[in-house]
Amino acid sequence: MLLSQRKTVKSGKGPLTPAGLLKLVKRFEETGKLEDRARAGRPCLKEARAPCIAVEKEAIASEAASGASSAREAARQLGLPPSSVRNILRRILQLYPYKL
Repeated sequence: MLLSQRKTVKSGKGPLTPAGLLKLVKRFEETGKLEDRARAGRPCLKEARAPCIAVEKEAIASEAASGASSAREAARQLGLPPSSVRNILRRILQLYPYKL
């Protein structure tokens, strides 16, 4: 029985302790939210590149006679991998192939 309780505490699935509650309250008072703090590491550049891709997409669409734009062409002009451009269009700008 003690071993099973110890497993739940280690994995963070145990009951909320008074010390844990104090940590949550302290974090909320400091930051105003209960989300995890930002950690060190390589920053995600997708959010920073999104405005550039949106502008490039509009420029390509205005140049094309049909008004269509190409993620591949935007990638070529920006010097980014086509997969990155497609991911940014879909995940950040909420643009899908049938909307382009």
